[in-house]
Amino acid sequence: MINQIVRKARKLLNASFSAAEVRNDYYFNRIYFKRITKLFKVYNSAEDLFKQTTAAISPLGLKFGSSLNSVAKDFGTPKYIYNNKNSSHNHKVYFYRRSFTDISLLVQLQFYNNRLFFIGLDVIKRKMEEFEKIEIINTVIQKYLEEPHLKGDAYPLIQDSDKNLIIINDDINFSICYLAGGMDLVYQEQIVKSMEHELKDKPEKANLFYAF
Repeated sequence: MINQIVRKARKLLNASFSAAEVRNDYYFNRIYFKRITKLFKVYNSAEDLFKQTTAAISPLGLKFGSSLNSVAKDFGTPKYIYNNKNSSHNHKVYFYRRSFTDISLLVQLQFYNNRLFFIGLDVIKRKMEEFEKIEIINTVIQKYLEEPHLKGDAYPLIQDSDKNLIIINDDINFSICYLAGGMDLVYQEQIVKSMEHELKDKPEKANLFYAF
């Protein structure tokens, strides 16, 4: 009975959305607008909690500050490109899909003023087993800190000599976020402002579609 209701709801909702709109909303709902604003607050207030690494933070071989063109040259054509029309400084998000062993990742690369400042790695398509999370977490931690993560410990906030930051998140979706260092408060505020405008302008009607 419930499945029938869900199927009917999907049909009704699908009728009001084009394929392009559904695709746009799929990617929009995965952009880390709110999380990035929170990361800036952590970055500016919790420096005494950071664990320092001597290794340069460069996930997937990417370097913060890289241009859109240089990333596209190395990574190829994105699956999706999001343009923030409310930003006067060319805020864009490139999405890629990558697979490692049997784990599929949705990679989002955020650029502001044509420079890479944020990298997000999301596990997609299936729920992760606990041992898989531990394997990924230990891969990250041992790569940069050369120490294992013990069960029950809080995930460390890892920072390199350029003040680039790694934050591991496991509340709703398991993800790993990388934030560029060296950005002054004015630059951060510009990014946050462009995101806040975009969140307000986005219609809420798509939320019901993704609830099923």
